[in-house]
Amino acid sequence: MAKQEYYLIVDCASKQCLVSIIDNQRHLLESENINLQHRHGDYLPDIVNAMSECYHIDNILITIGPGSFTGLRTSIAYMRAYAMALSIPIYGIKNTCAYARYYHNTHQDKKIMTIIDTKRQDYIYATFVFNNNYLQYVQEEVTINQDNLIKIINNHDYIICGDGATSLAEKYHHIKYDNNILVQSKYVFDSFYHDNHHIQSSILPLYLCPAA
Repeated sequence: MAKQEYYLIVDCASKQCLVSIIDNQRHLLESENINLQHRHGDYLPDIVNAMSECYHIDNILITIGPGSFTGLRTSIAYMRAYAMALSIPIYGIKNTCAYARYYHNTHQDKKIMTIIDTKRQDYIYATFVFNNNYLQYVQEEVTINQDNLIKIINNHDYIICGDGATSLAEKYHHIKYDNNILVQSKYVFDSFYHDNHHIQSSILPLYLCPAA
C-alpha cells in the first residue's frame, strides 16, 4: 500500500482565499474558502497554521496565476518562506490549467479556453485539449485585447471558463460559458499529478504574459 501523503493547496490568485488539505488518494480532508478582495495576507497565515497542526504536510501546491497581483504576491511570498522553513517541497500550478482540468470527465473531445480578467482593458487566455488523461496546450498564456479575443471566440467552438469569461459574458450576451468561476482544490491536485505543467523551487507569480 502506498504511503499516505498530505498536500496543502493554496489559491489566492482571485478574490478567493482557498486553503485545503488533500491526500494522495484525492480525498479532500479540510478546506477553507474566504471571499476576499485585497486582504489575503490577513487570513492566509492563520488558516495555513491551523491546518498544519492537524496534518503532516508532505507537499505544497500553490497557484501562481495569472490573477490578482496582490493575492499572488502575498501568497507566494508567504508559502515559499513557509516551505523553506519546514523543508517542504513546493510546486506552482497555473490557474489556467487548474480551470481546464475541471472538464476532464465531461469534455475530452472539446477545446477549452481559460480566460483571466486582468482588471485592465485586456485579458489573458490559454487554450487546451485533452490527450487521453493529459492536458495539452494549444495556445500558451498570452495577453490580448477584448476585441481580438471576441473574434477568436466567435470563430471557434471552445468550452469557455475562468473569471474573465464571466465579465465578457456580462458585456456580450451571445457568449456561452461555464460558470466555473473558482479554482477547486481537486483540480489543482489533478493538474499537478497528471499534467507536468507545474514549476518547482524558484516559484514566481505569473502577473504578465506576452501579447498575442
